[in-house]
Amino acid sequence: MDTNLFTKVALESGKFISSVAGIKTKRDIYERINSPTDYFVGIKGLRGIGKTTTILQVAQKYKNPLYFSADAIYLRNTSIYDIIKYAQNVGHDSFFIDEIHYQNDWTYSLKTLYDEGVRNIFFTGSSAIELTKGADLSRRAVLFELPPASFSEYLRIRHGIDYPSLPMDQIISKRKELLHEYSEAYQFFTEYLNYGGVLYDRKEFDLKLQNSINKLVSVDLGYLRDVNINIETNIFKIFELVATTHSFELNYTKLASSLGGISKNTVERLVCDLEKTGGIHVCKPCKTGYGLVRNEPKLLLPMPFTAFFSRQLATEPDIGRLREEFFISHVKVACYLKTRRGEKTADYKVDKQVFEIGGVSKTSVQNPDYIVADGLDASENRIPLFLFGFLHSGQ
Repeated sequence: MDTNLFTKVALESGKFISSVAGIKTKRDIYERINSPTDYFVGIKGLRGIGKTTTILQVAQKYKNPLYFSADAIYLRNTSIYDIIKYAQNVGHDSFFIDEIHYQNDWTYSLKTLYDEGVRNIFFTGSSAIELTKGADLSRRAVLFELPPASFSEYLRIRHGIDYPSLPMDQIISKRKELLHEYSEAYQFFTEYLNYGGVLYDRKEFDLKLQNSINKLVSVDLGYLRDVNINIETNIFKIFELVATTHSFELNYTKLASSLGGISKNTVERLVCDLEKTGGIHVCKPCKTGYGLVRNEPKLLLPMPFTAFFSRQLATEPDIGRLREEFFISHVKVACYLKTRRGEKTADYKVDKQVFEIGGVSKTSVQNPDYIVADGLDASENRIPLFLFGFLHSGQ
């Protein structure tokens, strides 16, 4: 590797690592990845959720770290392997690679480095990256999925308000006590619905998020399939349709009809690829066997996509969709209950418990175990929705 080029890499590395020195707050995932390991450590996820800041914070723990981004223009003709081997030879003890998926042969570079005894490599990439694509890294690396920032993380990072995370059983059983202890957080609930999830500053928030979504479609999705102008147009239409339609009113058939000229199967494949990029969440019905296949899933967006696309279309976001997306983004493992004709059914099942999501006037007509609603009412079987924003990430 050219000495002058590496000098530029090292100088840029120092600037980036120093830039996070004053940032004391961290994403929850930091505690899981900050210790030396015999495996390489990868973090994948949407843009703007703190992947870069996290690995730079980890880099500060090492004596002589090197950070670089694989999408840097001046590195387009230099392999990851060459950069790290040169850095190792001049005394660097740890290596932090951002946007690793921009280099087509990244898995081969990492495999070779691992087999040659290099350790302490941390990297970030698109949600679409896989350890088994290309050279198989499944025995050499651990890949963590970093979701959009939870309500709890958002409060800590944006407002300096730090509450302990909670297990599900405690949110349910101690909700009245928690309501008093966590009440200060409620004033930021609507703000989170509109600007949470990603960690951009409010200044030019929509512009930055738009740029991130553009890259998700053109670059991240391109990791999975060929993307042309027609595909890009259809993807943005899918985002807009999902964002502005109540969750129970949308299915693959209606999407295909709205898009025009493409089949239901094509829509399903596009949604499947979008799910892999982290751009959409597919919530399956509470069915097994043939019923699981026959009933179409609910399509939900990550925070804060629904609010963003609604602003772009100059329309008010569907509050019912926002509530459900908040709940699902924090609970994560849930299935939705399919309503039979003539019956009223609750929304979601988590383990063996059934939840109905709604506004302050929501009643128990669907016979849920718990009503999860707006506001600060914890009476009877009601649980304030915002409390689920503190659900322990291990749930």
